[in-house]
Amino acid sequence: MRSITVNINQRCPLRCKHCSLGFSESYRGVDTGIDANKLKDIIYCVDPEIYGMVLMAGGEPSLSPGLVRAGIQASKVKGLLSAIVTAPIWAPSVDTAGQFLDKISGLDMLILSYDDYHLEFLKWECYRNASLEAIKRRINVVFQVTFTREDQKKRLIDSLKGLRAMAQINPMRTVMIGNAKVSHLDAEHIEVSETGDLDRIPRGCVLGNAFIDEQLNVHGCCWSTAAEASPFSVHSVESLDGLGHAFHRLEENSIFQAVRGRGFIDALSDEARLAVVEAVSGERFSSECDLCIRIMRKETQHVWDKCGGSTRTLP
Repeated sequence: MRSITVNINQRCPLRCKHCSLGFSESYRGVDTGIDANKLKDIIYCVDPEIYGMVLMAGGEPSLSPGLVRAGIQASKVKGLLSAIVTAPIWAPSVDTAGQFLDKISGLDMLILSYDDYHLEFLKWECYRNASLEAIKRRINVVFQVTFTREDQKKRLIDSLKGLRAMAQINPMRTVMIGNAKVSHLDAEHIEVSETGDLDRIPRGCVLGNAFIDEQLNVHGCCWSTAAEASPFSVHSVESLDGLGHAFHRLEENSIFQAVRGRGFIDALSDEARLAVVEAVSGERFSSECDLCIRIMRKETQHVWDKCGGSTRTLP
């Protein structure tokens, strides 16, 4: 099922070392954010024939329960499932977990960010309380397990103990942007010097799960927003009419469809693979997403041309 993500606020009390948005000791976010009517209007523009779920993220969406309720309501009107991507700061006890979930009644999916970096601030019991109270309310639970090394992934999944039987586990490698880029995380890397090295890079393309930014631009995945010149980003002219058209322009992008179907690396033609190696020779990458973001630069746009079709970038 494909999804769209909307950041409903820009505040977070945590400062995780891998945070893609850069929340830290010196930056806790800003108070400006989307309002309930705009969030609803965005969701009303979503085509349920293309997308099946709305993910509300942040920041930390639990800081804005009123917006979450608005998003749930609008999603139901459009026939879409609703979810939040959250660190369970709201679940230090069973009671607080239940109280928060009751504020956002009707939620379909609870996606819990679970990794060593969040666990520096949250106890394991917060995750237990959040997941058990969600299951009581028939909310599907997903643990988004972010890791930099395979042994770390296994340890994190094993640490979920009995919760694994009641929830979905979604492992994802840390993408080296934001805090992760400057924190010197102990990540596994592959150095690229020949085309065969591309096959050794761990896959994990999530293209097709769109992200809507504050200017109502549509990005083919959330990582496209970190790119200098993404071929999967479509400008909407900051209007709701433009947003609806942007969704469909993205679908008409032949490169988008090719990469969405096979992932970035496996969608590359032989000629494109050679062009990638020439562009990044000697550089090291921990994941397919890291490599893809690296190729989303103005000086490497020729790589996308070799994939066939036309590219569209933000002005």
